Amino acid sequence: FRSPEARGIARCVTHRFSFLRRLLNSASAWSAFSLVPFLFLVGLIAILGVDQVYADELYFVPFISDVRVHGLAGLAGVADLLNEHRPATARLLILVHALLSRWNVQWELLYSPVLALFSAGLLVSLMRFSFPQLSLLLRGMLGAAVVWMSLSLTQWDNWSQSIAVAFYLTNVTFLSTLVLLYRWRASWSAVSAAVVFAALSSFS
Repeated sequence: FRSPEARGIARCVTHRFSFLRRLLNSASAWSAFSLVPFLFLVGLIAILGVDQVYADELYFVPFISDVRVHGLAGLAGVADLLNEHRPATARLLILVHALLSRWNVQWELLYSPVLALFSAGLLVSLMRFSFPQLSLLLRGMLGAAVVWMSLSLTQWDNWSQSIAVAFYLTNVTFLSTLVLLYRWRASWSAVSAAVVFAALSSFS
């Protein structure tokens, strides 16, 4: 390392390792890396998603037809629609989307990955609350692993069916309940919101 060439090489290697260390300890870099599977999945849905009503949603057709033709919906019709073995919260979300978007099923498919990303973020938040002693590098690696697993393409049968949004609604509402109770357990407003999310989870 006495020659100028050797010192130059040593500085170059040290600089590159220093850049890599800063990158691995950067929360922004891990966040960007975690968004890769989400953007890839959204792109796949945009390309491969089919704008066609699924068999699980066919019982919406008479109700939506009445709303479009007559411009109103009776309470009995809404109750009959939700009083079925399918989860009420998911059915209500799909119904509102169908009425507002002229039932664009391809857009409807995007709800699941968005909710899966939210649930992964809530799970990472719980991990950080529970293990504050973890280093930034370890938190980034675990958080990225949670997001990549939550948005795995092995769940393609779920990503391609809009009724599967019920799974991700359950995850988001349940994890929201845990975050509220863990982070703001002494706040009545947080406890009230947690009760609401817990009720939504039970109907999702």
